[in-house]
This record gives sequence, structure tokens and C-alpha cells, in this order.
Amino acid sequence: MSHWYQALGVVFCLLLVGGAARAAAEPAAPPPGQAAAPEAPCPSEAAPLHEVEEMVVIGRRAPESAFVCERSTSVISEVQLHDRTPRTVPEALRESPGVFVQQTNPGGGSPIVRGLVGPQNLILVDGVRFNNSLHRTGPTQYLNLIDPLSLSRLEVLRGPGSVLYGSDAMGGVIEAIPVGPKDYRTAESWGGGGRMLLRYGSAAQQRTLHGMGQVGRGGAALLGGVTYSVFDDLKGGRGVGVQPHSGYGHLGAIGRAIHRFADDGPLSGFEVSASYLMALVIDAGRADRYWTRQEARSYDNEDHLAFVRLKGKLRPLQTTFELTGTYHGFRERHTRFNFDEAKLLNEATEVETARSREEFGAHTVGLDLRLVSEVLSDDLLRLRYGGTWYRDLVSSEELLRREPGGDWRPQGRFAYPDGSRYDLYGGFLMVESDPVASESGHILRLSSGYRLHGVAGHAPARGELPGAEFSHLGHVFSGAVSHLYRDKSTLALTYSQGFRAPSLFETVMLGDTGNYFHIPGGDGLGPERSDTIELIGRLRLGSFFVEATGYVTFLNDLIKRVASVWEGEEEFDGRPVVQNQNRGRGILWGVESRASVALGAGISVRGNLTYTWGEEMIDGGPNEPLSRIPPLFGRLAVRYDYPGATGRRAFAEMFFQGALRQRRLSELDIGDDRIPEGGTPGWWTANLRGGISLLDELRVLLTVENLLDRKYKYHASGVYGAGTNVVLTLEGSL
Repeated sequence: MSHWYQALGVVFCLLLVGGAARAAAEPAAPPPGQAAAPEAPCPSEAAPLHEVEEMVVIGRRAPESAFVCERSTSVISEVQLHDRTPRTVPEALRESPGVFVQQTNPGGGSPIVRGLVGPQNLILVDGVRFNNSLHRTGPTQYLNLIDPLSLSRLEVLRGPGSVLYGSDAMGGVIEAIPVGPKDYRTAESWGGGGRMLLRYGSAAQQRTLHGMGQVGRGGAALLGGVTYSVFDDLKGGRGVGVQPHSGYGHLGAIGRAIHRFADDGPLSGFEVSASYLMALVIDAGRADRYWTRQEARSYDNEDHLAFVRLKGKLRPLQTTFELTGTYHGFRERHTRFNFDEAKLLNEATEVETARSREEFGAHTVGLDLRLVSEVLSDDLLRLRYGGTWYRDLVSSEELLRREPGGDWRPQGRFAYPDGSRYDLYGGFLMVESDPVASESGHILRLSSGYRLHGVAGHAPARGELPGAEFSHLGHVFSGAVSHLYRDKSTLALTYSQGFRAPSLFETVMLGDTGNYFHIPGGDGLGPERSDTIELIGRLRLGSFFVEATGYVTFLNDLIKRVASVWEGEEEFDGRPVVQNQNRGRGILWGVESRASVALGAGISVRGNLTYTWGEEMIDGGPNEPLSRIPPLFGRLAVRYDYPGATGRRAFAEMFFQGALRQRRLSELDIGDDRIPEGGTPGWWTANLRGGISLLDELRVLLTVENLLDRKYKYHASGVYGAGTNVVLTLEGSL
């Protein structure tokens, strides 16, 4: 490691300690109430994190205090998103309790929530489904399509959320909430603002350019932004070096328009909005099979998400509603490169021997209606209910192959039957009540929920493969009882069910999926399901906060890859032939905890720790671990916030992240090129970051990741973590 990195780290530590001592010696800053806060403060002008009351939407699809929420949730606020300078949305989630992020390649990133990964966790963008029926099983890269600089917050629900959100919400739900324009209803003339951001990261030579602006008057407002990033091949920790085929490019754009009706008009409380998010991931390399099988891949993704929304309150009915219509265009191209074995292994020289390419996509349209009604009184009975419908229309192009110096030649095989169709639909009802609410502050809260859901798929015939028709109809339940005492304690016991309907990927996909040659799923392939019981406790004593959750999840009808035959062979194109079937049962249990304390003088300490155990129940044989179960992992941080004079704020933070060794491997894990023989070694990293606002228009952020240049890898990842990585961000506002 370069000596200047070590020197920089020592200086940073001294600044952290020295700043804390100076803050203790200086008089306290005036209370916030003595000076009027700006209408929309920039992150550098926000209150210290330990003073912010977390609000969360994802637990009930309505705003509530995270402290009293009956579900296990966490929030990454806009302040934290800016301070952490994450390269991607998956990496922004790494510091959240209970979320372990696997990365097959730097252009991807798949959160593992309570032992479940990929499409077993639902991704939402402002309440709109981001998952579709072509998303692959297992770790995926799709969350990286969302630009972190376009977001105002991230929310995570740990545990099943299928009653509120439908299919895929088995392990949890991750919601990305985009930045929205300010409220200009009190403005008498046109107003606006904007920001520009430049970022450089040393480990992958990251270059990011971002710009965003908005304008508004009265009830109307517009916002637009663009982000472009380039990442070269990633340099790992000590001894790893530069990792081949790990670079990529990313282009993101956002546009939002909103009209809020006047408070004194007949449509008071109503608003209509339109949103558009675009993303391109360009040539995202994957090289976990580079040295073992002389192969690399690249992924190109194009994503367009647009939705319009009308919401308001029907006052005579004491009901609020939200109606959303959506369009989601998704496109993916896989390119596989094969290299000469002797040249690559003996001379580390790439000599390409073949290249193959396939492309497919989906156009998704959807409707979502959500209502909340107050019955008798707000405290006695509340109803939340609604319905959803989404349809995927699939297009697929023929597999092409090219030899060196030759032309692309069609192979007569399509990943998906062109014109396939996939429908998800359902309706839900959730009932909430506070039957006991004493004057001393004790509240007994009850809730229960039910969803009726359905799925229907159609795939035309192709070649010798017949067409396919399938449908499923079922239901899921949830229930909770919680005791609240003022803002001091929360104790909640919940039961929730989750499900994931089989996708088109699992039912009709034909072709190479990386480690396997996948053929269409067997007859009768049905949804996989989960039943979870969890106990949540939260306690607040002055500036000290602690939360702990224990849970057990029972898994049934898990969709598993089973060895099969294609054209009379057990292997095809160098891959084992597999087919999906409902063959799995299992159990997951774990503990998630987090705590924080404000020590005074702007200093706070916070940390989290998560443990997960997963076991597959095998009939007639010994049980074995479930695949890709994270080891014990956690984080500890010390932070100093210095308010300073008006218009000038700063912070410094030192934090440690790490995980123990994972020795418990499934049979699938043992054969996975991404997992070292004997399991993934334990690791920890020391990291530093800080920021300062210069005047009101310029902010400087500096992050030093993996200060000691340690070699490490998240369990089941195909790429090593970055070595010492210096990230410099300059942000200006207008």
C-alpha cells in the first residue's frame, strides 16, 4: 500500500479526535428553533443523525414513525446517501442492518435479506414494482440500474411483505424513492434551483458527472437530472491486483412533474404527477469463471420506467386514495467470450476463440390502486386496501455466435418464446386498530392483513418445444400485536406470509444462465412460500437507542434446479442441464440488532450486528445448509457532527465493517466458482469519511475505504472488494 494512503488515514484520525475535543471546549450552537430553517436544507445543513426522528413508509404503505412500526425496517435518508458517497444502490445498502450485499461483478449487486436473494426480494421504485418475469433466479444485477444520485431515500422491509406488495416479497422489500421537486405553492413568481456534482474514486478510476435542476411556481413544479459514470477494472486489496473484465459504464436520467392543487380550492389535497427514470448499464463485465473456465461475460441493460399518479382525499368518505399507472421497458443483452486456455493460463494473454450473444426484453404495463379509510375514529379502526395488476409482454431475439474473424451466425435458439405474456394481479385488505390507549401513554395496537393473488402465463411454441400455459391463484395472511409506551419502548409480535410466483425465466427460459444450461420448468411448477414469526423490541432511554429482532422462517415449495437432460445429454454447451421444480423445504432463523448513542458535543456511536442460519430439509437424507447464507456480519461507527456558524457544517466518521468466515456450505456452494474451497474467509475493513460545506454553495466530501488495503470478499461474490479507495466528491448548489 502506498505510504501516502497511510499518512492520509492518520491525518483523518487526528482531525476526528481533534474536532471532538474542540467541540467539547466550545459553547453549544444556538438551538435550531432560534433561527428559521431554509425551506429545503441541503444534506450538509441537516440535523445530526442522532437527532433525526426516522419516518418510514414501507411497513404499512403509509408514513409512520420507524420507532413504533410493527415490522423490521431501516431507512437510508438523503443525508446518509450523500454522506456515504456510494458507487451504486446495492453498495448504499451495505451499511443497513440485516442486509448483506453479494456482488458477482462490480456492475451488479444483489442484496441478501434474511438468507433470500435475487427475485425472492421485491424491488420497488416509489411504490411501483421493478421486478419482472425475466429477472433471473439467484443473484442479479438489476438493483444497480437505479441511480443513487436520483434518490431521496432508500427503505428496507426485512421479512415477508406479500400481503401489501404481492409476489417476490419473501425475504424483504427494498424501496427506492426518487427525488421530487419542491413545493412552490406559496411562491408568487417562478423559482428554482439545482446542483452539480463531480466524483472521483481511485480503485476503479471512477469518474462521475451529475447535474440536477428544478423550477416551479404555484402548484406546478418540474425536476430533471442526469448522471454519467465510468468505472475501469477494479483494483482489489493487497495481493489481488486489477480484476479483469470488471469495469462498465452507467447512464441515468430522471424527470418528474407535479401539480399540487391549491389548499383553498375544491380539489384541496389533490395532486397529479408524472415520473420517468431511465438507466443504461454498458458493458458490465463478469469474470468469476475467467481463470477456472477461461470465460468472461458482459451485460448490457436498458431500462425505462414511467408512471403517472393521482392522489387525494375523499373527505365525505374519510378516505385517501392513490391511483398509479405504469410502463416499464426492460432490455438485456448477454455476451459470452471464450479464450484460449493455454494462452490465458500460461501467458495471461487473451486470445478469443468464440463469442455468443443473446438479447431479450419485456414491456410491462400496470395499474395500482391504494386506499386508506378511517372508520369510527382514527384510533379505533383503520382500513388499508387496494389492488394491483401488471402484464409483461416479452420480445426475444435469436442466439448468435461468432468465431474469430467470422460473421455472426444464428443458432436457431431463442431464450424466450417471442410474444410470451405474464400477468400478476391481486387485491389486499389490512385492518388496524388501537383498542387500548391509556392516558399514561400505553397503547395496544392490533393489525391483520389478507391478499388474494393470481398469476397467469402464456408462451407460444418454438421449434420442437410446445407452447405453455400456466396459472395459479392463492392467498397470504399477516397479523401483529404490539405494545407501545410513549416514545420509550415498542414490543411487537408478528406473523407474516410471503410468496414468489414462478417467473417466465423459470418456466420457459431455454439457454445458458452462466453456470447451467437451463431448460423449461417441469409441469405444475408453482409458487414458493414462506411463513415468518418475528419478535421486535425497541428501547429509547434519553440519547440511547437499541433495537433487536429475532425471527424464524419456514420455507416451502422452494424452486430448485434439478439435473435433467436436453437432446439426450446431461451436459450441453459445456454446462450441466437443469430444470426448475418445486423440491425445496427449509428453515431460516436469525437475529438482527442495532444500537446508537449520542455522547454529546456532536459525537455519536452506532452499530449493527446480524446473524442468519439456514437449513434445507431433505426427505430421506441428512439436512444441508441453504445456499449463500451470509456469515455473522456487522458495522461499528463513530461520528462527529460540527454545526459551526450559519452556512458552514462539517462531519467526520470512522467506521469498521466485517464478517466472520462462512464454512457452512451447501452442495451448490461447494461447486460455485465464486466461493473459495472451504468457504469464504472472514474479513474486516477500517474506513474514514468526512465532509465540509464551504459557504452555502459548495460541499466537499472525502472518503477513504479499506484504509489498510486488506484483501476481502463478501460471501458468494465473484469479485474481491476494492483495495484502498479514495473517493473525492465536489458538489455545488444553486
